[in-house]
Amino acid sequence: QERTLGDGRLEIVANIKNGDAKPVKVTVQCLFVDDQGLEVGADAPWQPLAIDGNSTEVMRFTSSAATARRYVIRVRTAR
Repeated sequence: QERTLGDGRLEIVANIKNGDAKPVKVTVQCLFVDDQGLEVGADAPWQPLAIDGNSTEVMRFTSSAATARRYVIRVRTAR
């Protein structure tokens, strides 16, 4: 889900689902890009997330600049 805040920045609410019965630990990153596909703001940090089996966790991300138009959410297994 996405919405534009009053100051023009993007806010993203992502539902991260674990379809397996076992709990899983992942890291999640949201990259915001402008109209030309260039990354907006500083390098986004990877955020740790533990998800119980067969459940969904909600994560919220907000762009640092109003020039963000699109976003990419990346999920990887935690090390």
